Formats: sequence, structure tokens, C-alpha cells
Amino acid sequence: RRGVQLDLYFDDDSYAYARRDAAETVVIILNRAAASKELSVPASYLNLREGARLEPLLGTSDRPAVAAGSLKLNVPAKSAVFYKLSAQ
Repeated sequence: RRGVQLDLYFDDDSYAYARRDAAETVVIILNRAAASKELSVPASYLNLREGARLEPLLGTSDRPAVAAGSLKLNVPAKSAVFYKLSAQ
């Protein structure tokens, strides 16, 4: 209940958001579509620098990194993935 929630992306079938407090940032992506999706989130939404990386927590083994100012996040069909921001 502490910290903030940051909306990162949404459309008719998907929603990405982050929960952040003083100790950590967790990114959650939901996809209710019948097909997998790749979402692009500007790194500035999370105050991330080039090369910053997300560590998988649940639903994925990907370790996306900021490249060209954005994060490319893949989420399988009808599922959710959870990441934790690595120390920068």
C-alpha cells in the first residue's frame, strides 16, 4: 500500500503497469488477447537509463533491457508476466 502505481501501456487487450516504492520496482503486464504481444514502453516512464534490465519474476524467462530509449516487453497470449527492475 506504499509507493506508487505507474501506468505504462494499455489497449483493448493488454495493460502494463509498475508498482514502485523506495526499495524496488515491479512491472506487471497482462495480455487477454488470443495472440502474444510485444509492447514498447518508453524508458523515461520508469526513469531508466540505456542498458537497464528487468529480471523475470513470473511467467517469463526474458530479461529485457532498455535499447534506443525503450523497453520491448513480450507477453504470451492470455497470460501475465512479472518483472523486477535490476539495480542500475
